[in-house]
Amino acid sequence: MEGTRGATSLSQGTGGIGGGGETGDHLGTAVTTGLVLGAAGENNGDGTNIYRPATGTASFLGKGIAGTPTGSGLGSVLRS
Repeated sequence: MEGTRGATSLSQGTGGIGGGGETGDHLGTAVTTGLVLGAAGENNGDGTNIYRPATGTASFLGKGIAGTPTGSGLGSVLRS
């Protein structure tokens, strides 16, 4: 398919993104250029944002850092 040439598949535990995928994480709920991914279902619905640079390890911004409420689905909406 022409539109996917050079595309990269990402998941938790690969490609510099730590952790492991659990049922209901919804990694990729929202994605922006740069590359920031939302996983609104991470940690039983608390959610997280993951910044993945072109090289190196990904960084996570979850409830403990962002101070969002339990079950808030952090990462469900991203703006570039």
